[in-house]
Amino acid sequence: MPQIREIVLEKYDEKDCWKFFQELSWREYFQRVYQAKGEAIFEDLKTVQPTGKHNQLSVNLLEGTTGVDSMDEAIDTLYEQGYMHNHWRMYTASICCNMAFTKWLEGA
Repeated sequence: MPQIREIVLEKYDEKDCWKFFQELSWREYFQRVYQAKGEAIFEDLKTVQPTGKHNQLSVNLLEGTTGVDSMDEAIDTLYEQGYMHNHWRMYTASICCNMAFTKWLEGA
């Protein structure tokens, strides 16, 4: 991360890159957790997810027919462009795990 930061700052102003640096920091964090925990990251690390009842995603989420227009548009965008904005990924995960009671790993 420090090397990439230095290279980027040679061309760009730091205030224009803060979000990029933030994303790199999260990636670095994940990589360190993965190094420390290994394949255990695919299990509940601290406690068992109490609300995870389902091993499959909701059909409504998969088809983009949740009834929440903005959510359905985000899902459509994912299928069309292969991309979903980070905020929509978090909203989708919240609905998937907390409302549809899908186990977090399936949602991931």
